[in-house]
Amino acid sequence: MPFSHNIKLDKLPKVVQKCHEHNIKAYLTLNVIVYENEFKLVKKILTKCVEADIDAVIVHDVGVINLIKQFNLDFHISTQANISNSHSARFYEQLGAKRLILARELSLDQIKEIKSKVNKAEIETFVHGAQCTSISGRCYFSAEICGAQDYSANRGKCIQPCRGKWIVKDEKSNEFLYDGVFFINTKDLCMIEHIPELIEANIDTFKIEGRMRDLIYIETVTQCYREAIDSYYTSSFSNQKVEE
Repeated sequence: MPFSHNIKLDKLPKVVQKCHEHNIKAYLTLNVIVYENEFKLVKKILTKCVEADIDAVIVHDVGVINLIKQFNLDFHISTQANISNSHSARFYEQLGAKRLILARELSLDQIKEIKSKVNKAEIETFVHGAQCTSISGRCYFSAEICGAQDYSANRGKCIQPCRGKWIVKDEKSNEFLYDGVFFINTKDLCMIEHIPELIEANIDTFKIEGRMRDLIYIETVTQCYREAIDSYYTSSFSNQKVEE
């Protein structure tokens, strides 16, 4: 599976400038598991973030959070942190997080309750895209398949083996339990019909999963959700628009 190439560090200021010229916020994702020997690189990345005037860094490792605070950068807590209750939410809020990206597994009622119990931190939730079959992406299936830790989902290089068809046989009877079906992966998330309920839940930001997606896909999905949100505020949201 081809992977998306990261932006070169020396290009980051230009990319952020381009975003800001078009009134777009620029966030840098730094939410992988970070090992001891990688903090020199993390410092280099954060130095460039300051230079580029990045709007925020998305992170989950508390060691990296501590470092980000030394650089005086705004930070958002990644879904990798698996925030599933208000106690965790307030913990990260007290650390200084500007935004909390909640666990994807939460119901709307659970999201509402967490939102009601935080003070200043913004709440962000996923509304569209691929769902990981494991809780908040904590999975080693990809690493096992590839025989290398480099391809761990927690290191940003998941090959998404769960999204294929798999066969499972009973070891004793040799009978097929599952024969070439998509039984490991979850269905992609599509919440466009629930946009009114999500807005009324006072969620601050909607997140569209776009990792390794085609540019046309990202543009199309973003336009659809922008139209849905705007339709809510102009009282023109309808089931017909949702179907279209």
